[in-house]
Amino acid sequence: MSCRKQLVKQQTALKNASGELEAFDVDSADFTLGIRKSLITEYDKKIDMIETELLSCVKADKQLEKQYGLVNSVYCIGPQTAMFIVVLTQGFTLFDDPRKFACYCGIAPFGNTSGTTLKGKPKVSHLANKRIKTLLTMCALNTIKKDNEFKRYYDRKIKEGKHHSAVLNVLRNKLISRAFAAVLKDRPYQIDLYIAA
Repeated sequence: MSCRKQLVKQQTALKNASGELEAFDVDSADFTLGIRKSLITEYDKKIDMIETELLSCVKADKQLEKQYGLVNSVYCIGPQTAMFIVVLTQGFTLFDDPRKFACYCGIAPFGNTSGTTLKGKPKVSHLANKRIKTLLTMCALNTIKKDNEFKRYYDRKIKEGKHHSAVLNVLRNKLISRAFAAVLKDRPYQIDLYIAA
């Protein structure tokens, strides 16, 4: 996973550099753009190889494979996020509570008060695993693209005057809760079963 993260970071840097070159002078940059594009393609191949290896490692253990399938069954949690959740929870042995895992991901809000004088809005900790937080953010954004319980919740809260990022944080927490519920109840996610969660 660390190797994949490093490759994705390097590939993103190449893509950004290529975009900057294209914006200036395409004719004189053709040679270097060609090299960069071939490297980006090579990074794609290597990232795919790592993802295939990760999946084979998970499938080699029946328990992990089952957990991966259950987490992946949650609406808008994709294969990559499911893989990260299973690995980071060490097969749901390191974290037995979705709230604890939310703290680890940096999406659990904490009160911001001190005595009777300081009363601020709850904030999330910046000491978090940024990679899983980013993946969960992308999953949460995907939930509000089509009409479903997440989208209706999001629209309702925005109309009530809640800030976009605060509502998105609630959606990230809902996704984690559903992933844990699917694994702990040992059955794939179904919208009707988890609406109250």
